[in-house]
Amino acid sequence: MGLVAVPTTAQASSHPARPTSTCAKVSAASVAAVVGHPAPAGTLSTNNLKPTKADDEVSAVVTSCIYGSVTSLTALGKDVVVGFEVTSKP
Repeated sequence: MGLVAVPTTAQASSHPARPTSTCAKVSAASVAAVVGHPAPAGTLSTNNLKPTKADDEVSAVVTSCIYGSVTSLTALGKDVVVGFEVTSKP
């Protein structure tokens, strides 16, 4: 396992993480079975990225379920992020 940097832009509007049925579709037990250690319930994070010239006028909605505390660099080693992105070009 490793950490992956996820670029963000100043235009990203992030909604606070919160439990949701979206994240409940992948259970903490399923995540734990894959990664080999206990995982808490997932919390939702959504970023709406507005189109810019630098991004060829492509917008995106990035949805992530975070299974972990994200409280320290040490904790990040056991955090799991399951995400998907929907892009569009008007």
